[in-house]
Amino acid sequence: MEIRLEVDYWVVDRDGELVSADPVVDVAGRASMSRGSADSLLTIETPFAPADDRRRALIDELVAACETATALDCRLVPLATPINGGSPYRCRRDSSDDSLPASAGARLQIHADAVLEQWNALLALTPALALVSSAPYVQGTRVANSARAHSYRTQHGIPTGERALEYVESIGALPSSDTPDEWPIALHRTCDSNGSSDSTTLEWLLPDTSLPSQLLRLTADVECVLEQVARGHVRVGRYATPRRSATAGDTDDITIGHVTNAEIALPRAEIVAQLTETAIDIGLDATGVADYLERMGFAVDSYHPIASRIDGRQFVTQADAQELRLEYAGRLEEDVRNLSQGGTQ
Repeated sequence: MEIRLEVDYWVVDRDGELVSADPVVDVAGRASMSRGSADSLLTIETPFAPADDRRRALIDELVAACETATALDCRLVPLATPINGGSPYRCRRDSSDDSLPASAGARLQIHADAVLEQWNALLALTPALALVSSAPYVQGTRVANSARAHSYRTQHGIPTGERALEYVESIGALPSSDTPDEWPIALHRTCDSNGSSDSTTLEWLLPDTSLPSQLLRLTADVECVLEQVARGHVRVGRYATPRRSATAGDTDDITIGHVTNAEIALPRAEIVAQLTETAIDIGLDATGVADYLERMGFAVDSYHPIASRIDGRQFVTQADAQELRLEYAGRLEEDVRNLSQGGTQ
């Protein structure tokens, strides 16, 4: 399966202060590196590629990015928010609302070969954001285990009850790429020279940035689920449905979601919304979230969310935030070295 991984990292100086990412982008001169949605954000992307090639590409780009940053007396930071910082992270290039803090995320873009089923599966995997949550703080204040997803929820909402996140039953029901951003997934279609649909890409938008080894693991686990979806039998609730349809059953049994060699069972959309709320607020410490993700094919014990490691304070000063940024810049550099030397995910 061909997937492109796109990930943001903050750029800081040797004191942990946020600085512009522009010099790193300009000096590196690589098409895979670009300026992110805030002045201090660097975005790195891989080409669409199968797993081994994608992994090598990300490692190569990160080695180059870290070397360039070091030459400029800068470092890269794998936190979803800067924890507490000044104006550089509040100035968004992609938003007319500068009052919203920018954030660093990871995006999986998938060349879909079973668009409807894979869309629904990605929707059911939304609680997996807890696996790589990397900041519980916004402007110093503790808001949720995943502060970035909390901000998304505050801005767009995660509907519940009758307006719960809904599975789709036909290709025509999928939102277009210019639909206002209230889905955790985006749909992109490319057309050939005749204007006919040539390929479809699904973009999973919710994961935080994190250490690259963790993001590679997440991408691999999601890929396994989507490959199984493409060749397997998909149902929602307790009632099997035709392969090209996924409609809700009539049960709220939270234990039904699972991925096996025989089938993919997706819980009711209302349950996904409830699990997503809990994943945002509590993370993997919520037993229901961890158990659900295990059933959906994730080796939860192999994930070590940064947010859970740095949580525990109601407020983080700017000085302490600088120290955290430097600490995790060091962890990122160590992670990249380990990967470049053939370390496992």
